[in-house]
Amino acid sequence: MTTTAASVDTQARAIVYRTRGSSHGAITRLVSPGDLGEFLKPFVFLDLFGFNTEGGHKGFGLHPHSGIATLTYLIEGDTLYEDTTGEQGTLHGGGVEWMRAGNGVWHTGAPAPGVKRVRGFQLWVALPPSEENAPAQSMYSRPRRCRAKARRACCSGATARRKAPSRRLRR
Repeated sequence: MTTTAASVDTQARAIVYRTRGSSHGAITRLVSPGDLGEFLKPFVFLDLFGFNTEGGHKGFGLHPHSGIATLTYLIEGDTLYEDTTGEQGTLHGGGVEWMRAGNGVWHTGAPAPGVKRVRGFQLWVALPPSEENAPAQSMYSRPRRCRAKARRACCSGATARRKAPSRRLRR
């Protein structure tokens, strides 16, 4: 069997926008509607978060979301979570949380005992108008539920030939 590499003709593109984001405490907002978010709809915000627990950081206290969905990927550390949909437990490093805030949800995240560092990102997604007032729902996936191959992982839905084992969000 003979394999040949395919030639791909690509042209370099100029970088049109570069940001280091704006930081407030443990959160660095990389994308917001006032900058790239205007061009990346339905993605509203992209936040990078990280903190050392030895500095006394206790995580993110109880706070609300509504009318949007969030996708949170935990890069490092384990966090305890609880939300007003009734979900609670531990999200481990490499795990994913999908939350449709819909008509409103409150949630909290705190480092699990013994964790020294927490890092991750949260992508805020605008919901279609028909979903903005849907009941809130959240889904937490352990790292092993996110099937990975090479540099791709499918944690929710499907991509290429991979399908995630996640359950479907209900109305």
